[in-house]
Parts: sequence; structure tokens; C-alpha cells
Amino acid sequence: MKKVNLTAILVWCIGICSLHAQTNDTMYIHKGQTVIKYAIKDVDSITFSHFAEKEAPFLSVDETTIIAAAEGGTYYIAVSSNGEWIAVVENSESWITLTIDNDTIVVSVDENTFFESRSATAKITLGSLAKSVVVNQEAKKTDCGCNASQN
Repeated sequence: MKKVNLTAILVWCIGICSLHAQTNDTMYIHKGQTVIKYAIKDVDSITFSHFAEKEAPFLSVDETTIIAAAEGGTYYIAVSSNGEWIAVVENSESWITLTIDNDTIVVSVDENTFFESRSATAKITLGSLAKSVVVNQEAKKTDCGCNASQN
């Protein structure tokens, strides 16, 4: 077996690393998340392994409820995550649409032409993680400017 003569080994590692160096009478082993630096001479073999640490998935939203005016409008939900997420309107409500713009969900709400309030839920998922944002829209006002229930 051919020996490798090294004066130093310098390894930069992000994540979990393992270095094994075997000489005639000593085995050098290092595991951890640090810079590995050794001065080893007459090395028989070197094995370096890197295992990227997998970060636990997370998902959060800055809103849990949106109160929309009867006239409709545009609202925003900021999403924080460390992975690919999707957003959908549950029950396919046609009066509300979602558009993804980077880490923001743009919520477009149509005018409510009915004299009753209505509600829909936007569901944001990342794997098995899920967040819900309820969108409550006010009822249309009557000619008197009041809700139909106030007449």
C-alpha cells in the first residue's frame, strides 16, 4: 500500500462531517461541525464524509384572518418557510383568487353583491405542514347604507 505524505489537512465543513486518517499505528477520527485541521505524516488512507444537516421544515404566515370589505379588494399574506409551499382556496370559492409573488400570497376578493357576509379559507401547505387563513367578507350594504339585517 502506498503511503501519502501530508504535512496538513484542512477541511472546511458545513453540516456533519467525518474525517478518518489511518497511519501505521494511529487512526485519527474527527466528527462534528467544525473546521478540521490535522498535521499527519505518512498516511495510509484518508476518508472524508460530509452529511448535510437536514433542517426541519417550517411554515408560518403573518395573517390568520382577513376581513374584506363588501367592495372587495386586494390583501396580502406573508409566508415564511424553508421549502416549496402551495396555496389553494378550499371548496373552490370563485369570488376569491390567490396569486403567489415570491414569499407573499396576493389575495384578490371580488365585490360581494349579496346582503349576507361570506367566508372562504386559504390553505397553505408545505409537505405535512399546513396553515389556514380565513377570509371573511362583509355583506353588501342596502341603499340606506346599513346591512340588510338592520332594516
